[in-house]
Amino acid sequence: MKNKFLLKSTRHSLLAATVGALVFQLTLCSSFADAPVATTTVAVGDVDQTSAVVWAHCYSIGTVTLDYTTDPTFSTGVQSVNVAVTNTLVPVKAAAAGLVPSTQYFYRATTPVDVVTGSFRTAAATGLNGLHFGVSGDQRGELAPFPSISNVASKNLQFFLQFGDNIYADVASPDVPVNQARTLTEFRTKHNEIYSPRYGMNTFANLRASTAVFAVIDDHEVTNDFSGAALRTSDPRFSSDTGTLINQTETFNNGIRAYLDYMPVNEPTYSGTGDATMEGRAKMYRYNTFGRDAATFVLDARSFRSPALPAVSNPNNPAQVGAFLAGSFTPGRTLLGTAQFN
Repeated sequence: MKNKFLLKSTRHSLLAATVGALVFQLTLCSSFADAPVATTTVAVGDVDQTSAVVWAHCYSIGTVTLDYTTDPTFSTGVQSVNVAVTNTLVPVKAAAAGLVPSTQYFYRATTPVDVVTGSFRTAAATGLNGLHFGVSGDQRGELAPFPSISNVASKNLQFFLQFGDNIYADVASPDVPVNQARTLTEFRTKHNEIYSPRYGMNTFANLRASTAVFAVIDDHEVTNDFSGAALRTSDPRFSSDTGTLINQTETFNNGIRAYLDYMPVNEPTYSGTGDATMEGRAKMYRYNTFGRDAATFVLDARSFRSPALPAVSNPNNPAQVGAFLAGSFTPGRTLLGTAQFN
């Protein structure tokens, strides 16, 4: 996994600068007589100069009120959004707009059983402001609680990048003891496992409450080394699915839906592309600037990836190597899909 993680860095360009912040209050409004006693978790993501996505996972059915303001006491300037919780395995999220660049924000979730607080900063619009960010990837539920990220909240980062393989859907774990997640419930449970307490710690939930995140998928959100634009029939792991391409199968769609549920991200789709491989699919590409310090490009290198070429069995055979190189330049082959590449 170490070598894979290093290689993954070539797929994304990521830079940023200092940002500002806002305050969110989440109040669950419903009857909690039969509600399970579970800790609410919160997160903020896709932060730019004037907007953010606010996310909360409450373990009770009802209405979540998301309040946000620049006042840490919630006394003035409070804006509110109501979001319904209809399934306790499905987090809720809402867009916060009209924010101020380079501004400090705080947020909190208040329910009858707990209060969860956090903070983040909006991106700078101009100037050189400095840059601090964190990154990690490849989380498996049985390896929780990830003590290596327990100090992130104290680092005052502009953002933290969740760098793919945020779950291992194709490896059994305590909450989902099957070798491959297939159903939407299984995929969601895999994600929930990462943000749940274990051994008295919940480091990822604490990180996401304290620091804005950007998130990207890799292969293990669905299954190892898959190529979304490959024919379903070319990969026996999708034999029980329907759809022409892998990115049209139930397994793929369930994996991506659960990822979008558990990440504080916007959910645009590709349209007007003229490419049936991409049209109507989730647009997980992200771009933003952070003053004059940096720009961020967060890419989806799986959903529209062309089928893998046959591996070179003998790297000392010039004919094999030459054929592989020639194949890699076949017109139409793509890692990102035309619309995302453009």
